[in-house]
Amino acid sequence: TDATDSIINYTRGTINPKYRTEWIKEASALAIDKNNLENSKITVTLRGRTNAEAGKDFTSNVESSLKAENLHVYFDEEEATDITKDIATATTTKNATTGANDVLQVITLSNLEETLRQKGKNYKEWSGNISLKIDKKTLKDTTYNNQNLQSIDTSKELKYMLAYVSKAAGFTKPMEFAFNEQDQFIFESILFSAMTLYGNKNVSETKIAESHKRFVDQIEHKMEEKMSRTLELNSAKVQALKELNYTEINEKNAAEVLEKIAEIQSRKVTN
Repeated sequence: TDATDSIINYTRGTINPKYRTEWIKEASALAIDKNNLENSKITVTLRGRTNAEAGKDFTSNVESSLKAENLHVYFDEEEATDITKDIATATTTKNATTGANDVLQVITLSNLEETLRQKGKNYKEWSGNISLKIDKKTLKDTTYNNQNLQSIDTSKELKYMLAYVSKAAGFTKPMEFAFNEQDQFIFESILFSAMTLYGNKNVSETKIAESHKRFVDQIEHKMEEKMSRTLELNSAKVQALKELNYTEINEKNAAEVLEKIAEIQSRKVTN
C-alpha cells in the first residue's frame, strides 16, 4: 500500500499453536517416611497429550522421550540442581475426548535436604513455590510428529507439602507460614489428619469406601463437564460453518468462523 502517517492500532497477545503436544500435571502426592523424614518424597504424575483446545480436530497417539535431564525443578524461581529426579517408564491411557492414547509418566523428587542451611532460611530443605520446567521436543504425536513446546507447571499444593515436611522434621516452627496462611493452615491440618489415619490403620473401611466414591464422583463429574464443553464447541463450530456456507475452517475464513462461533455462544447466553 501507499505510505501513510496513520497510526495502526493492534492488540498484543500470544500465539497458541493448535497442532502441538503438551505436558500437564495429572496428580501430585507426598510420601512421608515416618522412620526417617529425610527420605520423604514428592511424586508428580504428568500426562502427555495432544493440544486439548484442538479437540477431535487433532487426534493422535503420543510418544514420550522424557528423561531426568529434560526436567528442571525450581523453588521460588531458584533451580534445585542437587535433588534426585527419577522418571518412571511411560504408560498409555485413553484420551476421553479424542479416543487416542495419551501417556502418563510419574516423576519422583527426593533428596530434598540441602547440605547447608542457605542464607535467609531457617531450614535446610528446599522449600517454596515449585515449578517444573520441561524441555521442548520431549513429547511427539505419532501421526504428524508435532512436538511440545517448553512448559512450566506450578502447583501450590507441592509447596505446602514441602512446608509440611519441614515442620514435621522440626526444621520450621509449627505456626510459621511462608505462604498463604489460611490455605497452608487448612492443607496442613487435613494432611496431618490423613497421615494419622493412614498410620493408625483403624479407620472404618466403610467410611474410606464412601470417601473414595466421593472422590471418584467428583473426578467423573469434571470429566463430564469437559466432554460437555467440547461437544458444545463442536456443535457451535458446525452451526457456524453452516450459517456461513463453509464446509471447513481454513486460514482464509478462520477469523470469520471464530467470530460466528462467539456470536452463536452469546445467543445461548442471552436466551
